Amino acid sequence: MTRRRGRSAIPAPLISAINATQAPLVVTHEQPDGDAIGSLFSMSYLLGGLGKSCTLFCTNRVPYSFDWLAHDGELRHEWPIAEAFDCVIALDCADSGRPGVPLIDETTARGGVVINIDHHATNTQFGRYNWVDPAKAATAQMVYELAAELRVEVTLPFAQAVYCGLLTDTGSFRYSNTSPEAMRIAAELLEIGVEPWGVSSAIYENQPVERIRLIQRVLSTLDLSACGRFASLSVTRRIFDETGTTPEMLDGLVNYARSIRGVQLAILFQEVDTDRWKVSFRSRGHVDAAAIAVHFSGGGHRNAAGCTLDWPLDRARDEIYRAIGLQLDGDEA
Repeated sequence: MTRRRGRSAIPAPLISAINATQAPLVVTHEQPDGDAIGSLFSMSYLLGGLGKSCTLFCTNRVPYSFDWLAHDGELRHEWPIAEAFDCVIALDCADSGRPGVPLIDETTARGGVVINIDHHATNTQFGRYNWVDPAKAATAQMVYELAAELRVEVTLPFAQAVYCGLLTDTGSFRYSNTSPEAMRIAAELLEIGVEPWGVSSAIYENQPVERIRLIQRVLSTLDLSACGRFASLSVTRRIFDETGTTPEMLDGLVNYARSIRGVQLAILFQEVDTDRWKVSFRSRGHVDAAAIAVHFSGGGHRNAAGCTLDWPLDRARDEIYRAIGLQLDGDEA
């Protein structure tokens, strides 16, 4: 099929850099979601279509929801990597620390070029070449548009990876980032052969029983504010141990709190070390989750953001609640 071209103003130097690279390292963020994996794997097909081999890196293993996706290139999880790469392509990373290891700075010091492709408004423009477009529904969408610009054929496995990124980052085409452009691309992917039910079933209806037990335990920690406008859940390392689960199984769990009638912002506190908590925000309406996250040196989108706090849970919760109260017109929790 013929795909429409010229959708996005992709920086010409970035295109030249991708054409010039011979041995790129492609990375995405730690604790990857569907867009991280979708963009990582779709980029591997794009590079393969250009006749280039690549090495893929993600700190964590591919979550069970996405392990059905295929990819080109070697996928690694351990750092350091001994090889020198002439280019690092960072996908869906709002800053250079998001891959979870200092590989971008370290590789740059060895002479590599950093290409930064992302759709987070809080992106720090850390690459030598940056293409950051918050209007895009997903980073995987940007990889698809780049393939069109470079005239790389989108095969079915390539299309499935892009669709995975679009589907998950738009909340199954329910969130406010579900643009006409995103829907048109989704339609093109279906024309290539993607089966919506097959992809949705593999991602959302293929859960291990351990995850259901995790959901049961985490929901018991629900804390609803007195104003009823925000709610939080928390998960400790002990809960992971007792349910035999891992952090990847938390994906989407914060939305249970957001689904409560009247709740405008949901928060998930995840213990990652002693007195260290990863905080995820999901909002709806006028609440700017990214603004709250940035206040705590985090980042993300208006409706989905996060940060990390080095405090005991009680203090972390109090500080977060205070910041939320200020944004919610001064309402007290």
